[in-house]
Amino acid sequence: MRPSTWKPGAENTLWLDLETGHGQTSSGIPLTVTPGARRKSLALADVLQTAAYHGIARVMLLKEPKKTAARASWWERPGKGWSISNFAKETPFAKYHHAETDTLTDVRTIAEWFGGKVAPTPDQARIIWDELEKLIGSAFAGGGLFNTPSATGKHLWAVSLDPKNADIPTLSADIIEEIHETAGQAYKEHFVAGPSFVDAPGCRPLVDPQKQPEIPNFAEIDGRVMYAAMCKELGTGPATRVKADTARELLGDERGIYRPARYYVRATVPDSWTGPGILATKDPDSSSNWLHPNVPGYTFQTWSDNSEVDLAIRMGWWIEPLEGIILTKARPLDRFSERITRLYKKVEANQDYDSITRTALRAALRGIILQAIGGFASTGSKQTVTVSSIMEVPAEYRPNVIPTGSGQFQYKAVPEMSDYQRGFYHPEFSAQIWARARVRVLDTVSALTDPSTRGPRAGALHVPPSELLGIQGDALFLGCAKSPRWSRPAREGGGDDGEFGRLRMKTALRGPLPTPIDLTARSALHARAAAEGWSAP
Repeated sequence: MRPSTWKPGAENTLWLDLETGHGQTSSGIPLTVTPGARRKSLALADVLQTAAYHGIARVMLLKEPKKTAARASWWERPGKGWSISNFAKETPFAKYHHAETDTLTDVRTIAEWFGGKVAPTPDQARIIWDELEKLIGSAFAGGGLFNTPSATGKHLWAVSLDPKNADIPTLSADIIEEIHETAGQAYKEHFVAGPSFVDAPGCRPLVDPQKQPEIPNFAEIDGRVMYAAMCKELGTGPATRVKADTARELLGDERGIYRPARYYVRATVPDSWTGPGILATKDPDSSSNWLHPNVPGYTFQTWSDNSEVDLAIRMGWWIEPLEGIILTKARPLDRFSERITRLYKKVEANQDYDSITRTALRAALRGIILQAIGGFASTGSKQTVTVSSIMEVPAEYRPNVIPTGSGQFQYKAVPEMSDYQRGFYHPEFSAQIWARARVRVLDTVSALTDPSTRGPRAGALHVPPSELLGIQGDALFLGCAKSPRWSRPAREGGGDDGEFGRLRMKTALRGPLPTPIDLTARSALHARAAAEGWSAP
């Protein structure tokens, strides 16, 4: 199915500092929002009233409203005449509708685009946005910035397609459903015994805080723009189901094992295994968690990407293929990812950018590709619907209705997918990229790797298990005396040569330090390491 493309029109935007009330419009005109009567700080009603008066369709907050017990109430109290058309508390983002004037106003935060590490002024935020728009236009003919990085990324993918190959085959409904049910996202595990370790059959911790109460140093290693490096030569439809014999032949063939596919396998962890698990399986006690069995001799069945099965075989796991889904080898995301990475490198090399601009642009480009990847697997966002009577709520949503306290009721609903949305719906893309990233964080090459011998290798499987505190997406957290050589810069004799997808040392904290027994303790060490900025051990 060929995705539809169109270029978004310019939206009059207000870049607003909630604390001071100072803002600036898309055209560079200063605009101040003042609190209403008997208020010391800006309420949502003040923002919407000012935006409507000046014909502003989108408000970009430089910071979120202050986080208090009533944080959500700021977003949920638009004032007289306004109603919430859509609200995503996690982002956060909301769209508001004024009944009398039929005005629609979006309110968002710049963190959605620029990340949480920058604090620009309204003028700086506007200039950075304009620069981002210029960069995108230089690389993608017909490209533009939509309201979200996800929508922007998916449309940039669409305009980057070769017109001769833009009609991407759609997988059958049963295969799509199976991918949704059996494909996880990022590798997430805390390997220290304690409250954050998932004590499930087949899983064991790597670090015992009773025997190892301290770590020499804390270090974070992560992949450089990891997901952009995982987009080459993805498989598409049409897809073919195969039985065990054919799956076994493909996995036993040097060329067949690299063919994009998903396999349902029976896997057994080697008797001598001491590291983290390779293949993921659903946590029976959770609808969203995934486990990575690593107990020697443990046998389980799961669906896995061919890249994961290949790694398990190379690492000596016993793999019995039971069936498979074979995709058609193609290059649906190559042009898109290559253009985004070129822009990223262009931003890195531009010495005219100040640190705020460079950091914000990098975050935006990373968000565009990262959220587009997730967006390919999305059936649509749940929308918050606000009604004045419980009788207006469809029967299937009534069990989850929430009274707002102001005489209204809210519920979340996923609208039926439109033909337009179906053109961007390719969960097979997301599943392959996420799987490749899980493999990359476990085992990969570095600038030190000899192509003829394929060694030495890098990744979580190549550090002492007792030093591996956890994995979070493309990040490794270590408690180590010395960081792995492959994670250090090439100029220092290490394996990080600056290529995208390389695992590189990011932050470190000098020890000795208490072994983080849970995610809260690990996050605290991570925050300290990022703030103190000590060079790698």
